[in-house]
Amino acid sequence: GGGGGGGGGGGGGGVEVDKGKQICHLASAKAKLELAHKMAKELKLEGLAGIADTLKETARLHDKAVSENNKIFFAPVPLTVGDPEGKMMAKSEPLPEPAACVGTDRFAHLVPAIVHKAALAYAATRQDTVNEMVGRLQADTEQCRARMIKITPQLEAVDCSEPRLPPRLRDRVPAVQREGGVAGLLDRIATSGDMRAEAESMLGLAEAVVAEEERKDAEMRAKFGPRWTRAMSGSLNAPLKKDLEQLKRQMGMAADADLKVAGKLSERQSQLEMMGWSLEQLDAKVAGSADAAYQGQELQTQTGRVKELAGQLSGTAGEVEAVLAHRDTLREAFVQRVQQEHPVRAVLDWHIQGVPHDEAFRRLLGAYGEWRDAFNGNIQEAQHLVQQLEAGFVEFSAAAKSDVELKRREAEIKEVSEALDTYDELSAHTREGVSFYQQAQELIRKLKTRAEDFKCARDIEKDDLMEQIAADAARAAAPP
Repeated sequence: GGGGGGGGGGGGGGVEVDKGKQICHLASAKAKLELAHKMAKELKLEGLAGIADTLKETARLHDKAVSENNKIFFAPVPLTVGDPEGKMMAKSEPLPEPAACVGTDRFAHLVPAIVHKAALAYAATRQDTVNEMVGRLQADTEQCRARMIKITPQLEAVDCSEPRLPPRLRDRVPAVQREGGVAGLLDRIATSGDMRAEAESMLGLAEAVVAEEERKDAEMRAKFGPRWTRAMSGSLNAPLKKDLEQLKRQMGMAADADLKVAGKLSERQSQLEMMGWSLEQLDAKVAGSADAAYQGQELQTQTGRVKELAGQLSGTAGEVEAVLAHRDTLREAFVQRVQQEHPVRAVLDWHIQGVPHDEAFRRLLGAYGEWRDAFNGNIQEAQHLVQQLEAGFVEFSAAAKSDVELKRREAEIKEVSEALDTYDELSAHTREGVSFYQQAQELIRKLKTRAEDFKCARDIEKDDLMEQIAADAARAAAPP
């Protein structure tokens, strides 16, 4: 939700990682480096220490990728995979996202600087729009689930023909247990936290590089006055600072979402422990040892009218579930559509036609109107069905309120249902958080490289200027 909300929608232009292929590439690189290290050691070649350092880092990245795959991605690892560099050379490269560019894009001379600046502004505005639309959809889903949890367990409790967990819940338990249940969820949350800490550390280093260069420039400007003729850092590092602030804001939103996930996990952890129970234990919890349903008999306290109403309401509840399932498909298609749009290309198309950037933004965002309409239609349909369900539930509740055994089964089913819903919600938030932090790490890594390249170029410029100042001073001091 969160990690995901902040992040999950996050990222136009993020990097999708095939974890299985990544592990295969790293294993191949590790094997080749081990061979190179062995040969260099035998031949006593120079550069042995550099090879050893590279091998150590490659081994670390390989172990980290394997650990993430075992805990989160569960992707198959191929025995062999083609060289990624060979693939990149064989395919044309797409125009990179403005926030992800390292240094100067090689096509920059074809795209005016004003378009790059507008593309950054459009990407930020678009991301806010996406967060608002997806966030509203997620909030409505949680609201619908909260309203239905008061109804569906009572409808399922009416069916005493089988002494076990209702199929709607029973079918979901094995998938949860295959993922490790609560222990697996805690492991994935810890991994997400480690990824966030690494991203925050890189972001802090990038920020420190920019600040150090600006501090040094101010120091030299104060020392040499008008002789320090190079451009002020503040007039050159504004794009870097803007990108840093945008990433800090997104990381802050993701961190807030992670806190909410941690709070909900702490609040519901005892309930979630049930996800480690066997199906037989959950069946017994619902049926109860003295339940007549164990003999496949129907409880005599149930009336025909209660069953009739339960059947009607169960049909409506099924319609709600179908609408919510379609909502997930709709959301995934929408996020994919956003990721396929390149801000630079989108803004450039309108710029070439002479359309002002404000108007271009309006038209580009207007293209998402059909998605907003589809989201609103889905929300309205779900709300209408839930209202219909609640209205029918009033009569059902009045007819069934005197059945003590029904109430007991209802409470047990509700507890298991809430545990499954909570697990699915937290698991989805965690997956989206991990995906966001992967993308954020890639963007921050490139931004850090840009900052270091900027500082390096400015250091060279500083050294040249210092030499010039020293030469001018020597000439001025020389006798006529």
